[in-house]
Amino acid sequence: MPKPRRPSGRVVVTPLHNFAMPVLRYEIGDEAVGGPPCPCGRGLPVLRQVIGRTLDLLTLPDGRRRRTDLRHYHLSRIRPILEFQVVQRTIDTIELSIVVARPLTPEEEAMVMGVARTEFGPDFHIMLAYPKAIARTLAGKLRPFLSLLPTE
Repeated sequence: MPKPRRPSGRVVVTPLHNFAMPVLRYEIGDEAVGGPPCPCGRGLPVLRQVIGRTLDLLTLPDGRRRRTDLRHYHLSRIRPILEFQVVQRTIDTIELSIVVARPLTPEEEAMVMGVARTEFGPDFHIMLAYPKAIARTLAGKLRPFLSLLPTE
């Protein structure tokens, strides 16, 4: 019998060093799973696992949302791929932006599409794009998944 999964939730932090207003809470955009009590005995909440950013959820055509993992290690085996980003443009359209060192061969493109089809399934139209570079966040990070769907 499988172990029951602990529910995940949003990570909200409170800076305890702010004596003027110590009860301010900041939602940092991460989702995590709580863990067992710390053996140190302090009694503060413990995180067992940080799952990822709450922004990075794929919306399925039926409206459900889930995490996506484009199998980085499968794509990194295709030597000319330098970096990539998955962009959900519409409820059923995925654009895979790939920065390459040289144009992909038809065989390499077929491998990319096979990895994408395995991850996203038959309900999505998958397009490949080849930008010169992928935009970074203001903090300089590459977001591996970006949804352009309206937020709730």
